[in-house]
Amino acid sequence: MSIVEWVVIGLVAAWAAVIAGAGVLFRIAYVSLTSEDTLAVGLDRLRAAIATADIETEPGGPSADLIDCWGIWPDAPIHTGEDGTR
Repeated sequence: MSIVEWVVIGLVAAWAAVIAGAGVLFRIAYVSLTSEDTLAVGLDRLRAAIATADIETEPGGPSADLIDCWGIWPDAPIHTGEDGTR
């Protein structure tokens, strides 16, 4: 057998290995997606975290990070808002 034939055999074997690996990965993904029990547990944890979150500002108000931005960056440009705040 010539070197070209060995290269072709190697490429075909590599192609078959990649296709088989992709099949295994798709099967693992399919099995993990169909497990709704773990999905529900994740959503319950998310809902609990949202329900117990500390809300620091009123709805529509500036966040605490924006209020203290001049403490972080003292020479920041000053913008006077509609309510007279910097």
